[in-house]
Amino acid sequence: MSKHLPPPKNKHVKQAQPALKTVAEAADAAERVKSVRKMPETAFSLRSALPVMAALVVYVLALALKAEGLKRLISFLLPALIAGAPVLFRTVLGALKKEFAEGNLLLLTAAAAAFCLGEYATAAAAVVLYRVVELLEAFLLSRREKTLRRLREALPKRAGVETPEGVSQVSPQELTVGETVVVMPGEAVPADGIVVEGMSSLDPTLLTGNGAPLTVAPGSRVLSGCVNLTNMLRVQVQRGAEESAAQRLIEMVEISNTNRSGREKFMARFTAVFPPVAAAAGLLIALLPPLFQGGGWLDWLRRAVAVWLLASPCGLLASVPETYFGGIASAARLGVFLKGTRFLETLAKARTMIFEKTGVITEKSYHILEAVPANGDAQVLLRTAALAESHSDHPIAQALRAASGMQEEESIQVDELPCRGVSAFTEGKHVYVGNAGLMAEHNISCAVPRRKGVAIHVAADNRYLGYLVLENKVRDGAFDALESMRRWGVKNLVMLTGDLHSVARQIASSLSFDMVKTELSPAGKMAAVEYLMAAKGDNATLVYVGSGRNDAELFERADAGVVLDALDTPQALDGADVIVMGEDIRTAAELMRIAKQSDLTARLSILVSFCARLGGIALAPFGLVPLWGAVALSAGAALFSGVNALRAQGGFRAGREDGSRL
Repeated sequence: MSKHLPPPKNKHVKQAQPALKTVAEAADAAERVKSVRKMPETAFSLRSALPVMAALVVYVLALALKAEGLKRLISFLLPALIAGAPVLFRTVLGALKKEFAEGNLLLLTAAAAAFCLGEYATAAAAVVLYRVVELLEAFLLSRREKTLRRLREALPKRAGVETPEGVSQVSPQELTVGETVVVMPGEAVPADGIVVEGMSSLDPTLLTGNGAPLTVAPGSRVLSGCVNLTNMLRVQVQRGAEESAAQRLIEMVEISNTNRSGREKFMARFTAVFPPVAAAAGLLIALLPPLFQGGGWLDWLRRAVAVWLLASPCGLLASVPETYFGGIASAARLGVFLKGTRFLETLAKARTMIFEKTGVITEKSYHILEAVPANGDAQVLLRTAALAESHSDHPIAQALRAASGMQEEESIQVDELPCRGVSAFTEGKHVYVGNAGLMAEHNISCAVPRRKGVAIHVAADNRYLGYLVLENKVRDGAFDALESMRRWGVKNLVMLTGDLHSVARQIASSLSFDMVKTELSPAGKMAAVEYLMAAKGDNATLVYVGSGRNDAELFERADAGVVLDALDTPQALDGADVIVMGEDIRTAAELMRIAKQSDLTARLSILVSFCARLGGIALAPFGLVPLWGAVALSAGAALFSGVNALRAQGGFRAGREDGSRL
């Protein structure tokens, strides 16, 4: 199954769910449909909870009465009927439609057999607790829907479009590319676009998870969902509302359970096979031993009923998916969006993490520290370098153009020289701009820089013009983030870069990287990823963290691709599996904690359920599990898993997460 988000939906085509692209996706979706049939069939509400609450009260009163004979039967039959009526109704209705819910059928069979055996209190407890667990599952699902609804409600509802008659209020879904929208203070940007008039501050909390304001001016790119804080803006729409960043990020949260973790898939398969197998085993226990022993029917039936009570899948199917969704929601509060719950599991198993240097470990932008001309004007040196780099999107080229004041790309002939620089023909000159290796390659003597930094040498017609020294600062919190990742299980931290060894090695050493590869071409980076993928070990994963610039193939090759500062590179929404909208690298470390805790919580729920149910079933045929013990084990394991999922849905609220959005 493809691990990437489906392309944006056409706004003129109504789609109930994302299109399925492969046979594997179709099979997975069919499995999910079968699983959904076993989920609670009614949404959680006070009305649905009242019968169960009433049944609990009546059950407690029946215990207190301590009646005997027929009165005792009636006193416990009453709460069983109050709580079990919906289960009976669904079972009969499903049978008429030839759709059998094994869990419901097992419960009703076991409860009826327990009543026949005179275990009235145990039979009633089994039915009432079954309904309590169902209510807990429904509550978990309602929490998910509430979270998604709040996300949807955060999207702008109206957009002010400029028309010849003035500003007209329309639905954001009606916007088309090229239209100009007016965004007043207090309003959210309705679609991705470019500011054409006005200067203001934007609150990107919906996208980034924090309220650090962004200053925008004419020419600035703005994304939907950001709230205008100060002055009016006129924004030209670049992408329709259905294709905008906020819409697509919310869709990722909504469809995260379509790209499921391995544990979720395992539990779905297990709950499909376990009940009928256990039911058949219980039937054999009830029939075969008495036939060979010539009696003891009631005793063996009692043992079979214990197996049936333990075989109910109630509480298993919803708890693990809702635990992972809790992690998805917690990540979204931080401004992190995942294209499926399976990437939480992938991050939790990460033992090798590869980091791109520029834009991840260091800031995306470079700063010119000094320009040292060999013989002439520093501005001439800077302009020559900027002209040669005018077609490049590398951060160094951007810094050169910004420092020279160049506004538009010049029409030149240029050749990119990977890991060395560029060769360009501009203003009648053949210009080389790059590292010392490029100068040596063309027998051009160059000066040795007087200060530390990235040195860019410039030559024109084989005449050395001088050099520029640029600085690329390490991101704030990078060291703390990397150390946090080690605490959450990462064993091998690797940095890849095309920069010079002398520059990158110093940064890698200060941050205690386990491995650093420098002066790499794109092909060299891919080879390094391939090597580390082969060496990562069994049951371990490799995660690549990039800036979203020319690393789509690396994202695809890794087990998971994480893009940092996607607010500045929205095109990365297509390539990466995990999108960190903010630029703080500590958010990626916080995501590792959420992933680890989500996976640990899911594993704990599975372990407790398996130990309780399978252990009880193993002992039941020997008469070592009384019926009340089977009810306690089954209901206890289900309630434990449900509460675990509820805790996860409440958010793993340590660290920087403030719970302000969901």
